[in-house]
Amino acid sequence: MSTAQRPVCVQDTGRISELAASIANGALSPVTLVERCLARIDEVDPYVQAWRRVDRERALTIAREREAEARAGRLRGQLHGIPFGIKDVMDAEGLDTLCNSRS
Repeated sequence: MSTAQRPVCVQDTGRISELAASIANGALSPVTLVERCLARIDEVDPYVQAWRRVDRERALTIAREREAEARAGRLRGQLHGIPFGIKDVMDAEGLDTLCNSRS
């Protein structure tokens, strides 16, 4: 693929505070937000290789749970429904902590 066909790697997806407010008031679904993030990873990661592992199913499952909670008015905090990435040097339940090691 030539450079002209590569996607723009830096793109403003919105301010976290605005995204969180949209989730809280029901204008944005956490599932939709996660799906947008996953689509963006698919588009750009072949060029930047920023992700070692993407747990799509878990991300979507949690997004569905957060959406149901938001609809019921049970927000867990200011970042309710906001997806985020975890470096592989951090311990996280259900994920390998590789510290960027191939072994």
